[in-house]
Amino acid sequence: MNIGLIPMSAKPYHLGHHMLVEFAALGVLGDEILHEEAPDNDLAVVFVSYSSRGVKSATVKKVKREVPVAGETPVFGDDMRYIWQELLIPNLEMPSNVLVKTPDDGIPNSPIRCVFDVLDALKQALDSGHSSVQLPYVGVSVDPEDVVVSIYSDNEDIERNYPDEYMHDRFPGMLGKSILKVGVPRASTVEISGTKMRNLLCTGEREAFVEMLPPLPTHIANQIYDILATSVAQSCPRSQWSKVGEGLIRQFVREVL
Repeated sequence: MNIGLIPMSAKPYHLGHHMLVEFAALGVLGDEILHEEAPDNDLAVVFVSYSSRGVKSATVKKVKREVPVAGETPVFGDDMRYIWQELLIPNLEMPSNVLVKTPDDGIPNSPIRCVFDVLDALKQALDSGHSSVQLPYVGVSVDPEDVVVSIYSDNEDIERNYPDEYMHDRFPGMLGKSILKVGVPRASTVEISGTKMRNLLCTGEREAFVEMLPPLPTHIANQIYDILATSVAQSCPRSQWSKVGEGLIRQFVREVL
């Protein structure tokens, strides 16, 4: 059995992420990447994080909150949770063999940790001579002698997060056999990054931002932009600024009545 693991922070989830997921699921991604670089995966599992980006903890009026870091464009984890659950998962057209796992499914909030937990379980089963192992978070039982787990990321992150020397030390004899690293250059998908997407939010470039989102209904793509851009402008997540708006509406209704 072949299983692809795609860990991602995705602040926010953009077209490059989506093309990487499709490559892991279908094994095809244009002429730049040879089909032989990765196996045909029976299952592709996306591990998603709800952690925030570009924020820090601070106490505001005796309440502990996340506030933007000076010079950075914030993306709040609370917003990404709403976007994944309410907008992306219901509307993305994923290949049928793709499974998206979020912290709401009980996985750790670190996608990289999720990958290592899967690999550790596989190693333990091989060391113990077990004929079957239930891979954590993946939800399938496999024969540890007959499974290949491929990790997908861009070619820079995969060497940073899973360096060969460390992988050989932690999983002796497994790298290149039951564990594969698949680094995909951004030029092979689309020239976009989380940093560029966050910059588009900061500069108010709606059209360019929406163009770099995965295929979604237009109103859903615009809603994602509106949530993230408003949170940047308000320096707080939707769960906070939406309450302010609702409060003003209720106040207006009371005054009218």
